[in-house]
Amino acid sequence: MYSKTPSLYIHIPFCFSKCTYCDFFSIPTGKKEIPDNYVEKLLQEIDYCRQKYDIQKFETVYFGGGTPSLLQEKQIHKLMANINSYRNPDSEVTFELNCDDVCAEYLQILSENGINRFSVGVQSLDDKILKTINRRADKTQTKNAIETLARFTKKNPNIKSSVDFITGLPYSSKRKVLNDVKKVIDLGINHISLYSLTLEENTLLFRQVEKNELSYSDENNENEWIAARNLLLKNGYEQYEISNFAKPGCKSAHNGRYWKGLDYVGCGCGAVSTIFSDDGKTALRYENQKNTKNYIECTNFESIRDSIENLDEKTVLFEHMMTGFRTSEGINEIEFESRFGRKIEEFFPESFYTLIKEGKLIKKEHSYKFSPDGMLFLNKSLVGLLNKID
Repeated sequence: MYSKTPSLYIHIPFCFSKCTYCDFFSIPTGKKEIPDNYVEKLLQEIDYCRQKYDIQKFETVYFGGGTPSLLQEKQIHKLMANINSYRNPDSEVTFELNCDDVCAEYLQILSENGINRFSVGVQSLDDKILKTINRRADKTQTKNAIETLARFTKKNPNIKSSVDFITGLPYSSKRKVLNDVKKVIDLGINHISLYSLTLEENTLLFRQVEKNELSYSDENNENEWIAARNLLLKNGYEQYEISNFAKPGCKSAHNGRYWKGLDYVGCGCGAVSTIFSDDGKTALRYENQKNTKNYIECTNFESIRDSIENLDEKTVLFEHMMTGFRTSEGINEIEFESRFGRKIEEFFPESFYTLIKEGKLIKKEHSYKFSPDGMLFLNKSLVGLLNKID
């Protein structure tokens, strides 16, 4: 339901080099810089969207990529000077960083400009793995980045930190993953995203596996992920979303808004926006063109909108259930009925009732949620859910 306080996503598509597993829109340039005219265009698009959608405040902000940590100090200051005028001082602003860009001086620049959550892509602490997937930082640089992040956030408790790991990578093992995650836990990082590798068709890693140049095993991937999940749970992290684990008070507010089906505006080349109708039952979704030249040179932002979709009620309802069931909060039946005018149980396939009997899908107070073990069956369950909605 449109509230005039959407989240803001800013896409920085430029990278020094591209990781072999990466399916996001990014442009490897071999340079550690971002064009000033791209930043200027971002500022123009933010102002355009603010006026078009009558935005009063941005509830949360997220800089993603690509590699946002290629932004220079003057560029960060320009962007945040604009954004800070249209957000609450204590609202969450997340900034993604590459490990070899992390240093105390750069973190200080970010925090002085209002950025209060750092998200660092680690993926692994093994040199062979890092080299195979074409990460810029080696094991030593990656370890130094995590230690710098931990020291900085300890001195600045108002700043939150997060790191990403990927299980199932070539040359990975359960032992390596557990050792890596344990090192981050011991350093006191308060949020960890644990992703299971997905081989996307348009990536180099997919082609390498397809040609048997590198090996991949679904079974090993699953075993690594479950072992790391159990380690995180044992050490006091809450699995508040299927791939995200946090200490108390450290959940990602921005991602939480995606999972709750709330509005977000995406600015930048390749960025996606979803704006819901006033009743929240339908939505407009569009993606900006993935062409930086067209983006920088455009004089009318509507001309670079691509993949424009009008999401009907069935699509919005399915997405709401799909993302809601990924979270530990699940879906509140009262809020669901208020938004969609239907009881949530009307859309449960038979497999859901089997999961309820097995204790994998739980009803607590007024919410339905999957247990940690039940989440392992989520993807299969969503197929039945989709068929029921259709």
